[in-house]
Amino acid sequence: MNRDSTRDTKRLLKDLSSFFRRTGDRIVIGNKNSQKVYLIDPASLMCIEADQNYTNWYFSDGTSLTLTYQLGVCEDLITSQVSDEQLTLARIGRSAIINFQYITQIDMTNKILVISNENHVSRKISVSEDILRIIKEATILYKEANENR
Repeated sequence: MNRDSTRDTKRLLKDLSSFFRRTGDRIVIGNKNSQKVYLIDPASLMCIEADQNYTNWYFSDGTSLTLTYQLGVCEDLITSQVSDEQLTLARIGRSAIINFQYITQIDMTNKILVISNENHVSRKISVSEDILRIIKEATILYKEANENR
């Protein structure tokens, strides 16, 4: 590598470092050996659903992504890269991670949680009754706390 090339590489790394600081938290999926590396805005992620050794990532713009990661690995990627203050994603059982910002319905009768965005892109996720009860109670407590402001 010649001196100009080294200087250009260092400048690029500095510019990229600055870019990442300005854009906030991103979930980076991939490593040096990966053919593809994904940079995901956690705010746009509606949910992740497990499908055996794969996961399906669903985004608020209606796009999706299938990755060869198990759900536990996805959970680790998220919690290790997104600060607690910005974390609105949580695992809600063995088969899904959801973004609480997109919950639009809690159906206790059918044990379904509906998440959707402003464009009506939605997913219905089967959830255990215990988890649904916790989400429902937390939602009601949040509502009551904000009514008293």
